[in-house]
Amino acid sequence: MFRLKLTEEQIIARIRHRQRLRRPVGIACILLGVAFVVVMAYIVDGFRAQALEMWVPADARTIPTTMEDLRAENLVHQNTGYVLGFAMGLATMSGGLLFGIGVARLLPFNRKDRLLLRLWDHQHAEQTDTPAENDATHAK
Repeated sequence: MFRLKLTEEQIIARIRHRQRLRRPVGIACILLGVAFVVVMAYIVDGFRAQALEMWVPADARTIPTTMEDLRAENLVHQNTGYVLGFAMGLATMSGGLLFGIGVARLLPFNRKDRLLLRLWDHQHAEQTDTPAENDATHAK
């Protein structure tokens, strides 16, 4: 397996970058998921309304119909229903997945990363304070 040799500073920089983008990405995923489901519901409802306008019920026809015509009409209705149902199901699933990813990004599951950053900051704060104190004691 190919592994990059990263320094500790590079690893910490990547973790900080990930932590900084966690909340905005989570909120964006939630908003996109909800928007996607709403837009797809609107589109599917519009297609359904157009399809219902195109289909004239057999009772309203003045031309006598045969069983074959009714069977073909029912097949068209069935296929259109499958397509619209599949599209709405797929949109709901995709939007729900985006929503779930957004919620997961907002929940505090990254305790290890936060502890690592806190420890790194604590150690580097001690290292920067120590030389200044030593210089001050040597100057006296």
